[in-house]
Amino acid sequence: SYVPRRTFLIIAEGACSFNGKKRDGHDKCAGVTPYCNTCRIRPEIFIRLLDMPSKLCYATEEIILFCGYGSVFCHIPYTVPEGWTADMKKGKASSSRSKKPVKRQRPLLWLAATAILVCAAVVWRHFSVPQIELPYLTARYVAVMDVDTGRFVYKQDIDTPRSPASLTKLMTLFLVLDDLESGALSWEDTFTVTPEQAHTQGSKYGMTPGEVFTVRQLVAGTVLSSGCDCVQCMVLMCAEDELDFVARMNEKAKELGMKGSNFANATGIDASGHYMTARDIAVLSRELIRAHPELLDFTSVPKLMVGDREFKNMHRLVGRDERVAGLKTGTTLIGGYNLVTLAREDGREYIIVLLDSNNDNSRFSEAKAVVDVLFGEGQNGQK
Repeated sequence: SYVPRRTFLIIAEGACSFNGKKRDGHDKCAGVTPYCNTCRIRPEIFIRLLDMPSKLCYATEEIILFCGYGSVFCHIPYTVPEGWTADMKKGKASSSRSKKPVKRQRPLLWLAATAILVCAAVVWRHFSVPQIELPYLTARYVAVMDVDTGRFVYKQDIDTPRSPASLTKLMTLFLVLDDLESGALSWEDTFTVTPEQAHTQGSKYGMTPGEVFTVRQLVAGTVLSSGCDCVQCMVLMCAEDELDFVARMNEKAKELGMKGSNFANATGIDASGHYMTARDIAVLSRELIRAHPELLDFTSVPKLMVGDREFKNMHRLVGRDERVAGLKTGTTLIGGYNLVTLAREDGREYIIVLLDSNNDNSRFSEAKAVVDVLFGEGQNGQK
């Protein structure tokens, strides 16, 4: 069969067959003396080539030959003697066994591999996101997301479930705003406070039984003052009880693809089976402000008068740094000091999630440090 210039031939012991004739003198085959390219010394054992089974190795473009007993012997680099040149150019063997020419498929494989690499490079360049470098942060779980693309520009342990504290209220607000959008609720609908809401656990806006609040006031109290009492009022306006409302929260989480979250209450009180990841908090925040941008009318002001009631924003950077549009604070004994911040400037927007910072001051100073890295220190900075 046809033998490429660069090939390995099998050396085996036994009788030599050339042109269909048996030869005992194995040092010469039809007057041709083979020799090794490397050492230039003629092998002591002869070559069986033309009447031996062969197999093509696609990785090396080598023809592997076998002896008559099916054994594979040692390989040596081999130079085709002049006596065989004519037969090989014809692409046929001189022996009685005819072999089909072996197709050279290596160029095709190289083209396929090159095309795959080019496609992979294009895809990687399109979807890769430059990662920012942040200074040391005491927050143990950090996520910084580009709101426009939904991609993370910084990630630190973002898939570990944590007690989210009052960041839970972002999901509560999502459902309330959904009901407002659908018409199930109205901004001016009212709720009369009972002792159960007035004395609920957690942080409070401050209610007394018998007071009447509008939905707008309850949303302001939840966003700005993180009032668990306001949350409990809205829960009963949107569902039969908190258990029913929590079921809706978990359904919404599945809808948003929040695989690392589960809710056990609507306020964020530490509880078994109540957790979120930094990744999911970023996803929730992004989807919330995209679906309901009216929420920013509440989060982006240091204080707000709704009717005869004033609500002060617990996010300290709001009003001090023009790039910060606020969002939500959260603090519990187990959850620690948490903060979600929306930062925006010149058409760029980022969600910054800091979970379990060292203390109350750290979470705000660290959020400010991240904002400075994103937009540059001194540009519309802290007042």
